[in-house]
Amino acid sequence: MHIKFDTPANSLISCGDVDKDGKIEIFVTGSNKLYAWKSNGDGFFPGGVDYATIKSSDCSNKSSLIVDVDEDDELEIIVTGIYEDVNSYNGYNQKTDIIEAIKTNGTPVPGWPIEVKSPILATPCIDDIDNDGKNEIVACAMDYIHVWDTEGDRNLNEWGMFRLNTHNNAVYDNRCLYNENEPYIVSGTEIWTDIKVLQSDIIVPPASTLEIRGTVKMPIGSKIIVQRAIDNTGGGTLLINGGTITSACNGLWEGIEVWGHPDQEQMNPAFGNFNQGRVCIYNHGTVKNAIIGVKTLNTNQVQELLTTLPEVLSRARKPTLSIMSML
Repeated sequence: MHIKFDTPANSLISCGDVDKDGKIEIFVTGSNKLYAWKSNGDGFFPGGVDYATIKSSDCSNKSSLIVDVDEDDELEIIVTGIYEDVNSYNGYNQKTDIIEAIKTNGTPVPGWPIEVKSPILATPCIDDIDNDGKNEIVACAMDYIHVWDTEGDRNLNEWGMFRLNTHNNAVYDNRCLYNENEPYIVSGTEIWTDIKVLQSDIIVPPASTLEIRGTVKMPIGSKIIVQRAIDNTGGGTLLINGGTITSACNGLWEGIEVWGHPDQEQMNPAFGNFNQGRVCIYNHGTVKNAIIGVKTLNTNQVQELLTTLPEVLSRARKPTLSIMSML
């Protein structure tokens, strides 16, 4: 496959599954154009067009980023470059560094671009830096580091920094990174309706509920732990309500572990809750690409887990048997 540009390409290539079809798209910028192709070489934008018009005329040595920056749960393409105003009052072209956001249909995101009065020295980084679940934009411009809030979902990010990741290796499959020391801990009742790509375990602690209606992608080696009740609090509950839990990449994740009490009933009538952790799968919910979809543990296995998982799991107090409810 050979692709020809009608203007010089002056940026680095980035790629990601922007339209959520399971195949990657390729992005590169030229003078006032954002080029995009599907994996088969066809133009990505509506009607098979291979570029969208942008304001930036020079994006030298910067890559476009593929992240979410608004509240539509869709990905946007972020372009950093220089805008030249040919109608400047003093007869010279006025140059301004800008950060643009382009929707997948090729149109600008309302409220953008962001203008920066000093030169942006490198590709910005976009990620959740204050742990609120939403993306922030970090850009270095001469003597300043600029940070902007967005409403974008960090879990949707496909290409959020220069050469994709902190290794600067531009290997797209970064979604398989697994950090076993920082599990995602469910708080209260959470309902996930969109696509979420995890890089850690998920823990559903006592008295909490995670309902999955969308797609959750787990890294290789990760697991979901549904903990049993502690002190009559009620066990954790995982509801797979028409959703799918699968692997984030080519490989298998560990699966779901449901912890429980071997010497107690499923229900705790005195407190109107469950002694055991629970998994309920209904409305064609699916667990796939796991070594074991849902499993129970014996005493030795759980004791070993408690010595290797993060300290937060020590609250589980030696669970020995898991009970699963499947509807």
